[in-house]
Amino acid sequence: MPAPLAYAGLAGNIPTISTPMRGGEVDRDGLRRLLAYITPYVDGYLTCGSVGEGASLTLDERIAVMETVAAFRRSEATRRTWFFGTSGTALPEIERLVRACVDSGVDALLTPQPSYFAISPPMPRQFFAAVADMSDLPIVIYDNPYPTGYYLSAEEIAALVADNPTVVGVKVTDPNARKVSALTARDNMLVFAGDDFICWRMLCRGAHGAMLAYPMILPETFARMYGLHTQGSRDAAFAVWSREILPFVNECLRDTDYVQTGKAALHRLGVIASAEMRLPLTPLDATRWQEVDEALAFIPEAQERLQG
Repeated sequence: MPAPLAYAGLAGNIPTISTPMRGGEVDRDGLRRLLAYITPYVDGYLTCGSVGEGASLTLDERIAVMETVAAFRRSEATRRTWFFGTSGTALPEIERLVRACVDSGVDALLTPQPSYFAISPPMPRQFFAAVADMSDLPIVIYDNPYPTGYYLSAEEIAALVADNPTVVGVKVTDPNARKVSALTARDNMLVFAGDDFICWRMLCRGAHGAMLAYPMILPETFARMYGLHTQGSRDAAFAVWSREILPFVNECLRDTDYVQTGKAALHRLGVIASAEMRLPLTPLDATRWQEVDEALAFIPEAQERLQG
């Protein structure tokens, strides 16, 4: 389904990317390599989302990520769309981050629901209104009920978009694919598939793009599937999805350790120097590393890179 014309420039294949680390610090060289690795195949990227461990980074570290990406973009012949995650509940800190986003040339924000506290219906309304007042940057809501325990309904999301002119869409991680149908039918907001495992169903229900981990790991494969799907070649797209994408997603990106397995795969593929992450995330054990290796071994793009 075509994106609403006003927001079409923000739609498409926007992978959520890892924050490489070495020795407990942000690995800026690794981040540059990761950006160079994915850029030929994507419409944009999201930094400091959940895959990017944004909630575990200090404000200074998130700004370091921002500076690195801003410098990389200055070297791009064609700039990709840049989303930046604003996880947290401390509004003064979010405002500092948003100001830095404006100064660094970020195109849009991905803002999750407030977490930690039990959520009642007025909280998302007031929280998103407060973030929307901080700048003119477009905001996409991160609808992620797993950590918050609160399921935003399609009606609540529509109200957030209607009440805040800069809130322009939603990344749906709720496994209820019918929510995507209900949201895209309104034709006044961007809707992104936000769960790797049910991405296909979300795309087939009209999602205007995808914010996922898989296209960060094997970008050519996902871009091939996504291109076929947007061109209307549904059978060919499903063949790529079912044979080259879904097996890896099912094995490596469906469990709670998807951040770690994503980094492990990038490390195995030679994209980043370390699979290091930050607590509270914990390293993979030997068995899980083996499962990542086995999942990569059957994907042609991964085979080519591993053998090259």
